Amino acid sequence: SRRVAVSRFDGTASVYDASTGKELMLFRGHAPGSLVTSIRWSPDGKRLASTAGRTEALTRIWNPDTGQELRKVEGHTSNVNWVSWSPDGQRLCTTSGDMETGGEDKSLRIWDATTGQQLRLIRGHLEGLWICGWSPNGQRVFSTSIDGTTRIWNAETGEEILRLQTPS
Repeated sequence: SRRVAVSRFDGTASVYDASTGKELMLFRGHAPGSLVTSIRWSPDGKRLASTAGRTEALTRIWNPDTGQELRKVEGHTSNVNWVSWSPDGQRLCTTSGDMETGGEDKSLRIWDATTGQQLRLIRGHLEGLWICGWSPNGQRVFSTSIDGTTRIWNAETGEEILRLQTPS
């Protein structure tokens, strides 16, 4: 509650003091000139995860106190649009796919947040995916796509549980 993470259009992200507005840390590592599309705190506040949308097929995990990149999470075959931490901070979900063309990946992936190992590859959307997130107990994940659906999945098996029509 004392720090705010902010994404930028120049491939960087920053952490600011929420009371004073003072920049505490600048994160460099995403492709210069890229838009950092998603930056999220781990539940314990000890790590940040970020993605740079159109320019990178990976997620970066950072130490918010030092600015050090702790890990690259790689495996998508096209741009990664979003990242979200599981409630226990042990896993990440990421979404991929070009938001105009759909791209070739169009997947939701679940990762071990410590090792970067892919735990689950989930496919089913017809177009690029934008947002993902977790249920409070970490047993389900959701993904929203430009195909006009939001889907809820079993995080352990990848089975689709529910499909909601969410036209854009």
